Amino acid sequence: MSERSGAGVRAIDHVGVTVPDIEEAARFFAEALGAEPLYEMAPSQPPTEDNLRLDPPLAQRVALKYRLEPLSPEATDAYVRHRMRLAGAPRVPFTHAALSRLHAHSRGTPRLINTLCDNALFEGFIARARDIDDRFVDRVARDLGLEAAPEPPRAPGRTAERPRLDLAEIDRYLDSLK
Repeated sequence: MSERSGAGVRAIDHVGVTVPDIEEAARFFAEALGAEPLYEMAPSQPPTEDNLRLDPPLAQRVALKYRLEPLSPEATDAYVRHRMRLAGAPRVPFTHAALSRLHAHSRGTPRLINTLCDNALFEGFIARARDIDDRFVDRVARDLGLEAAPEPPRAPGRTAERPRLDLAEIDRYLDSLK
């Protein structure tokens, strides 16, 4: 921590998720708080991959690289249930149809799933709804300009199965670290 920053802020997490211009945010923290970046970690997107290919020394500094593929409908359901459990919800208010629509509108992208869930839960709260059904999800998706993905055509024959995402196993692992 820089001497100029004084007491208080030691670390800030997820700035890039909530700020549209990360360079401007970094300048603000440096100028206003005297903060110095310790490291940057960002989701890997195609431009990031291109930059790493063009700069081998930078690529050598990447200690861990993981590409998060879109979640399947089943993994989307498990992801929402997991997030609700972590938030302390006594039950999952999303209906089966709502979870299906969440996947269709988000195309399995976790950040979009979070945004849709947050907005649908807020709309449900305003409407004093006990359950969040597909109408809430469709309305917030429309408000956010998200179109549902068309159903992919089914290929004849057997398709390769992706490994099943076991969020309960992740919970057990994280609990074991405490």
